[in-house]
Amino acid sequence: MIHQSEVLRKTLLIGVIILFIGVGFQPALATVQNNSTPIRNGNTLYVGGSGPGNYSKIQDAIDNSSDNDTIIVFYGIYYERIKIDKKIYLKGISSESQHSQKPIIDAQKKGKVVKLNAEGCTIDGFWLRNSGTTWSDWACVHVNNKYCVIKNNKMSGDCRGGIYIEAFDVADWTWIINNTIIGTGFYGIEMPRVSPGFYSDYINITGNTITKCDEGILLHGVDYLSVYNNNISSNRYGILPVWGSRHKIINNTVSNNEDFGIRLYEVWNGTVSQNTVFSNGWSGIDLWLAFEHACHEVTDNVIYSNVRNGIHLDGANNCRISRNIIYNNGWSGIDCDSESNILVENYVTNNSKHGIYINDEKNEVNGNIIEGNGKSGIQILSQGVDEVNNQRNLVINNIISNNENGIKVSNSDYNTISNNNILNNSDGIHFIKVKNNILTGNNVYNNKNSTFLEKCKFNIISKNNFIGNEPLATFEDSYLNFWRRNFWNEPLDSPYAIPGFIWKGRMSWKNYDWRPAKKPYDVIV
Repeated sequence: MIHQSEVLRKTLLIGVIILFIGVGFQPALATVQNNSTPIRNGNTLYVGGSGPGNYSKIQDAIDNSSDNDTIIVFYGIYYERIKIDKKIYLKGISSESQHSQKPIIDAQKKGKVVKLNAEGCTIDGFWLRNSGTTWSDWACVHVNNKYCVIKNNKMSGDCRGGIYIEAFDVADWTWIINNTIIGTGFYGIEMPRVSPGFYSDYINITGNTITKCDEGILLHGVDYLSVYNNNISSNRYGILPVWGSRHKIINNTVSNNEDFGIRLYEVWNGTVSQNTVFSNGWSGIDLWLAFEHACHEVTDNVIYSNVRNGIHLDGANNCRISRNIIYNNGWSGIDCDSESNILVENYVTNNSKHGIYINDEKNEVNGNIIEGNGKSGIQILSQGVDEVNNQRNLVINNIISNNENGIKVSNSDYNTISNNNILNNSDGIHFIKVKNNILTGNNVYNNKNSTFLEKCKFNIISKNNFIGNEPLATFEDSYLNFWRRNFWNEPLDSPYAIPGFIWKGRMSWKNYDWRPAKKPYDVIV
């Protein structure tokens, strides 16, 4: 029997998810410590403007400065390349008469615009443009030491690269804050490939806008990466960390990128939370090739209208995918080609193929609302070289409605499907070539077809409520399945006959539930 209060509680999960996401941003952001502006007690030097003794070139002021000095640069166009080799604060002052335009540093395509060689230096408030044309000179900013800060800058204007962070532990504790990087050719923010064991630590990327680049954010070999509050759009790739661990990708808007939105590639212990990811040309969020070490948390994201999957796991095991809103994606809401993951309390709706697609083993699908998807609400399928390994998945406590198939299981054994509400689908439950599955304690009601077993054996179907379906259950070329104590639409005093066919559909046959239940079971979802 279906408890109305419990169904209402479950459907309210959608609103709770939305509310949680809305109020969850501020506490999450409080974990980012912005220690990016050091306290300085040095002298102040001036470049440009009309003051007596002001420098006319930025590099001259840098060369005559000392550690902890501040250099103020007034609005103007400075045709030079800058190398900062002291711990200074380089501050640009925007022009009020030029619509708040930042002072411009123009490298005239002769090399990097700014190179940060000193530990603890800051560049703040410039328009950087026209970097060099060879690979080694593409960067608007080249970070070549620790504790550097790049903030409030604009990078555009015939540049091949935005911010290039030196690898091999050179540029730990880099802060990149509130920059606008537009059309910089190959990359917005990049750290190059590294050798194993030479990772960088604590790279913080917060509040930036990166658009119309080949790579939005591409970083190799970082531990403790933080990517917060950025807008990453219309690039080839969105956010791509490769290798490393303990990444936090939180509260970003990632949209309209040609390939994926967010991809964690051979990364461990990542957190992907409170992001809005939409209209990307591949999947919204990809978790790739970390295997048993993945252990990612993907939670409270809104993921929609991506060309392929909302969330895709491929070789990413032991992850928790929870409280996400996933809708209108071109393939599946969640495509899980990985094992031992927990998919819990997601709202998955109106995806063109499946709500949740499982092609591996030992996954738990628990407490989700899955409705209105084009094919199956949940599909568990073995295919390819891993066919014998796709088994022992657990599907419990879900509401699955208005899909083509409620739950479809093909070539996958030893799964348990329990305590689900499966309603208003074309087919409630469809088993194909499976054995030793357990289907127990489910409400299966008001589906056009209830439960269909095709070429199946040794499955147990027990203590389910089959109500309002037509037919209630049937089978084809299936043998030695066990129907036990199910409720069949009405109280029965005699065995219930399940009609079907054997011998490739040429001969009618019947299975029996010898002791059907006399009243519906209390199934609380």
